[in-house]
Amino acid sequence: MTLRRCLMTGAVMLMLVAGSAQAAPATALAQIAKAAPVTSQDPMWSDPAPPGSEAAARLADLGYVREEVFLTGTAGGWRAGPEGAIRTRPSQTPYTTRLVVIRPAASARFSGRVHLVPIHPSLGDTPWEWAAPHVLANGDAFVAVMIGGDAPSRASAAAGRQMSAPLVLKPFNGQRYGAINWPNDDSARWEAFSQTAASLKQDDAILGVRAKRIYASGWSFTGSFLRTFINEGFHDLARGASGEPLIDGYLIGISAGGFIAGYVPLDSLSPVRPIKDPVRSLKAIDAPVIELMSQNEALTNTGPQPPNKDSAKGGHRLYELGGLTHGDGLRSTPAPANACPYGHSDVPMSHFARGTLTKLEAWVERGAPPTPTKRIARNTDGRLAQDAYGNVVGGLRSAQLEVPLAAYIEPVEQACAPRAGPSGAYLAIRKVPLERRTLDQLYPDGREGFLTKFDTALEGLKAAGWLSTDDASEQAVQARANAALAFQ
Repeated sequence: MTLRRCLMTGAVMLMLVAGSAQAAPATALAQIAKAAPVTSQDPMWSDPAPPGSEAAARLADLGYVREEVFLTGTAGGWRAGPEGAIRTRPSQTPYTTRLVVIRPAASARFSGRVHLVPIHPSLGDTPWEWAAPHVLANGDAFVAVMIGGDAPSRASAAAGRQMSAPLVLKPFNGQRYGAINWPNDDSARWEAFSQTAASLKQDDAILGVRAKRIYASGWSFTGSFLRTFINEGFHDLARGASGEPLIDGYLIGISAGGFIAGYVPLDSLSPVRPIKDPVRSLKAIDAPVIELMSQNEALTNTGPQPPNKDSAKGGHRLYELGGLTHGDGLRSTPAPANACPYGHSDVPMSHFARGTLTKLEAWVERGAPPTPTKRIARNTDGRLAQDAYGNVVGGLRSAQLEVPLAAYIEPVEQACAPRAGPSGAYLAIRKVPLERRTLDQLYPDGREGFLTKFDTALEGLKAAGWLSTDDASEQAVQARANAALAFQ
C-alpha cells in the first residue's frame, strides 16, 4: 500500500509518496530581537553563567559571550492523523520564544559549528554543562531554544509548584520576559526549532555570522523531541534556499522509541502515539543520526531498529552504554542520603556524549562514519545478559565495566528500589563494591595492577575517539580515589 504523508504549514506542503520526496520550500526566517544584557537586577532564567560567577569568568577568559535572544514567528497547529499523516489547522499561530546563546565574541574564532539543543520543558534547563568542554575547546557556538512545556510540567502548578518552562518566566522576571508568547498546547515547538536553525544558517542576527553546520542534540524528553521531529517530517521541511537540510546531524540521547516517553506528541493536548505505532520507528533522512542510550533505555529498546548505515545520508548508529540509569555518573559517586548503602553509578555518560559529538562532526565533515559496537546482549528470555559480577555484557564499554571495582546493578535492599518517574520506573542501578576476595582474584597485583589495566582501558577509549584527554584524565583521578578505598 502506498504511504502518503502530507505536511502542511500555510502554503508549504511536503508529500512523501512511496519513499520519494518533493522538495520543500526554504524555511521562513523568524524575527530576532536580542534581550538586554543580563545583570543581577535583570536576571536570566536558568542562566548558565550568571554575572559574577566562576562560569561567567571562565567564558570571558576563553573569549566567549553569553546572551539571550527572543525569536518571533508563526506556527501551524499540528495534529496526528492516520498512517502517520500530520494535519494542521488552516490558521497560523504567532509565538515568541527565547534562545540562550553562548558563542565566541570574535567572529574570527568561530568554527562555524552550532550545537542546537531544545530547552527541557521542566524548569527550562539546558545541557550546557555536558556540552561546554566540547564547545569551548573547538570554537563552536551553543544555542538552546525553548520548545515549550509538557503535560506533566504544566500539571505541576496544580500541586503548588510551577515547573513548565514557558510559565516560570514571567513570575521570575516579568519585565524581561513580557514579550514571551507561547501557545498553551505547545504546538509551536516544531517551527520554533526549525526557524531557529534557519535563522542561524541564513542570517547573522543571532551569532553575528552565519553558521556553516548545525548539530542537534537532545537528552531524555528533548532526545524524544528530536525523534518526533525526524519521524513526523519536520526535518524534511527544515530546508535551506537550495533544498539542503538546515540540520546536518542529530544526537538522540537517553531516549528509546520503544518506551512510552520516547516519542513526544505533536502538542501537549494530544495522546502519545502507541508503543507499536510504526511511525515511532526511526526513519532514514538525509543527515546522520546517532542514538546514545544508557542501560535504562536499552532495557526497553526492543522494537524494530534501523540498521547501521555508513553513508551520511540515511546514516545511523545505535550505542548502548551499560552500568548507569538515564543520566550521568562520575559526579554523583557518594552514597545517597536515604537508607540505600550504595552510591550512584560513576559511568560518565557526559564524557561519552562529548565523544559522540566529535564522531558526528567527523561523519558529516570528513565522511568518516563511527565504528559500530555490539548492543547490550540479551538472554533467551529477553533479559539483559550479565557477567559473573552482575554487569551487563556487550554494548559500548566504559573502563568502569571493563576493569570493574563494582557491580553496577539493582541491589536487593528495599531502600534501593526504583523511583517512579513521570513515565514509569527507572532502573535503580547502584554501584555495589565487589568483595575483596573477588578483587584479589581479578587483580593479583593489587591496586597498582588495577590502575594499570584501568589506564590501558582509558587509552583505548581515547584512541577510539570516545574520550577526550581531559575527560580521560578526570576518570583516571576518580579511579585512583576509588582504588584507595577498594584496596585499603
